[in-house]
Amino acid sequence: MAGIGLVYDERTGGDIDLINGSTDILHTYFNKNLSRRYTGLFSMEKLIDSNTELVIKANGGILNRSISLSDYEFRGKQYSGFAGIKLGKRLEKLTVTGGMDFSLVDFREDELLEDTLRDYENLHAGAFIHSIYNLTEILSLESGLRYNYQKDYGSFLLPEIA
Repeated sequence: MAGIGLVYDERTGGDIDLINGSTDILHTYFNKNLSRRYTGLFSMEKLIDSNTELVIKANGGILNRSISLSDYEFRGKQYSGFAGIKLGKRLEKLTVTGGMDFSLVDFREDELLEDTLRDYENLHAGAFIHSIYNLTEILSLESGLRYNYQKDYGSFLLPEIA
């Protein structure tokens, strides 16, 4: 499956006299919002055999946003994306799943005033393995291990047992 999305939104609000072109000391408030969002996605699920499944997913987007008020202005652009792959195998009493994923958010504010930039970037990558062992029909043991890397905080392991 694949798809794209496009959203365009332009709004103007505030004092109706100002919007209609009549300005004076009493009619000063207005706001304008403009958003343009472009997105894409891809997803594939494939049975390799009766007990093995491969799943691949990815999406990405671009958001352009501007806000104008009577005494304030903001403009920025954000890029975001995610990609992941997962492989699962079912045996008689055991199911094992492993995979990797990656995500990125990168926001850049247009420089309208000095020292007001709120730029942001987040990069994450991870790999995991997860297992479910059916001890009986009503009792199972789950375990897993996930390795994560995050741009600002470094690498860490996340064990799981339940």
